[in-house]
Amino acid sequence: MEDTVSTMNSRSEDPARINRRSFLKLAGASLAALAVGGCSDSKPLEFSADPAGQKPITQVEKMPNLPQPFAMRDWKSVSQKYDQLVFDFNAKGDFLPLIWPDTTRVNMPRDGFGLPSYVGDTRQGTGSAHEGITCISAVLGASLVGIDKSNQDGRDYVDMLEDYYNSANGQNLVLNSVSAKTGYTFWYEIYPSLLYSALSALYPQKSRMAEINRSVAERWYAACQVMGGSDTSFPNFLYTAFNFEEMQPKFNGQWYEPDGAAGVGWLEYMAYVQFKDEKFLQAADWCLQFLMNIERDPLYEVLLPFGAALAVRMNAELGRQYDTQKLINWCFDGSYYRFDWGVNSRRWSDYDTHGLASLRTVASGYAFAMNTFAWAGALTPVARYDVSYGRAIGKWMLNLANSARLFYANALPPDHQSSSFWKGDPDSVIAYEGLQEISDRGVKVYAAGDPIKMRWGKTDFGLYGSSHVGMLGAIAAPTKDEKILQLDLLATDFHHAEAYPTFLYYNPYDVSKDVELSLGDQAVDLYDAINHRFMRKNARGTLALALPADTACVLVQVPRGGKISYQDKKMLINHVVVDFNYPQTS
Repeated sequence: MEDTVSTMNSRSEDPARINRRSFLKLAGASLAALAVGGCSDSKPLEFSADPAGQKPITQVEKMPNLPQPFAMRDWKSVSQKYDQLVFDFNAKGDFLPLIWPDTTRVNMPRDGFGLPSYVGDTRQGTGSAHEGITCISAVLGASLVGIDKSNQDGRDYVDMLEDYYNSANGQNLVLNSVSAKTGYTFWYEIYPSLLYSALSALYPQKSRMAEINRSVAERWYAACQVMGGSDTSFPNFLYTAFNFEEMQPKFNGQWYEPDGAAGVGWLEYMAYVQFKDEKFLQAADWCLQFLMNIERDPLYEVLLPFGAALAVRMNAELGRQYDTQKLINWCFDGSYYRFDWGVNSRRWSDYDTHGLASLRTVASGYAFAMNTFAWAGALTPVARYDVSYGRAIGKWMLNLANSARLFYANALPPDHQSSSFWKGDPDSVIAYEGLQEISDRGVKVYAAGDPIKMRWGKTDFGLYGSSHVGMLGAIAAPTKDEKILQLDLLATDFHHAEAYPTFLYYNPYDVSKDVELSLGDQAVDLYDAINHRFMRKNARGTLALALPADTACVLVQVPRGGKISYQDKKMLINHVVVDFNYPQTS
């Protein structure tokens, strides 16, 4: 069933927003709800921006402002329906139900749950045969779009994820299975911990999650020391993995995963934010220093975007001077260590497929759902900490959000996908693992994956990627104009300091457009973070925002009449940072 939309659904109160402290109550109603009626003030808010003040992302500049064909899904709805389907113990049909109880209790004194990596995965389905990347991201994604996974149908799926904290075997890390070893691949051995830390930001009442985050940060801090981190040097991540039993880095003789530094740096900084332990900040700096000093694009799988976003955040919060343009462009350009792995900036046959995380090789591109959603979650908050990336992030996310529909069965003809025979997903909310530019049989733009070809599954629908869709669902909301998205810059800015609702709007048209904003009944002040000015004080009801062609606006909704103060380059209102680079003259 197609769920293309032209109107906005109001956001429900989800754990992420409930747990963003009481400042949201001060800020009034969210900009997320689109007004139906007229404006309370007929004069539009006039926005202007100096193009010279905006930083380009090279591959984004190659993308169209208005991708074609255009069909925008309601990504929040997709995320919510995905949760309903995969967590339904009573689902009927081929390969259903997808979820099963895990009663093995390997690492905790309670039952857990499992989800298969693919629909019809022949390797999984009982006991502890499940992956953390699939299950943790499923709980995270649902939580981001308003579902309380700590109390859903009498089950606490958040607590169940403790089983991935490998305490029984002494690893004391959140890993991809309940009895995992380390020393094989950085990304598989870091990314589950990253997802778990992100989830813990949405459930701060879960003290056990904080304890686990600290344990993970302590372990990786020790690993950084072994790899050379000290008061005078940074660690060397030019390895494949780190073995925590031997406490030694490992190179498998085949490939390097240097962006392990990005994932570890992110974990360490989140631990620093939580626990204020200076050694965690030191480790985060070590990791970014390694990335600053490596000569070639270190992207391997999914971790580098989190390191790039971290560099932008640390520059903004702490005054660091990391080269963010280098790191961000590396996320898109095409890796040296994994040939041409980055973000697609080409049209494939009859479809604009720009913005998807993919193998970029001409005529044999291959995009993946998991990485695409993870890229969106990692990099969208960049525009909050450095508004000069606003236009580039807005344009890229419009392309990504449009192209991502092609991972789903309802977007392509049956002969352009490998598993159209499966009828267990009538709403098309489980994505194919990937999208091929040309299939093995010569079909152009073909949705498929590895299971059928590798004979480890009956379909190519991948839950491990689909579970990440909540990242996009939490960020991207439609406005009255389907080609102008509202991007929530706080949604995936995990463990951020207290903040007011912040949204990015990008106008892709070659003419000025009005965007309608609904502020609710409680008066607020609207701050234009790109031009460092208040656009309207004591605003309420419905307003029109006049956006010039091909520009982006970052709006912060702040308490009316709040007390303004300054700290270094920051402007604060009621002691909360609103502008990270305020141009003070005295």
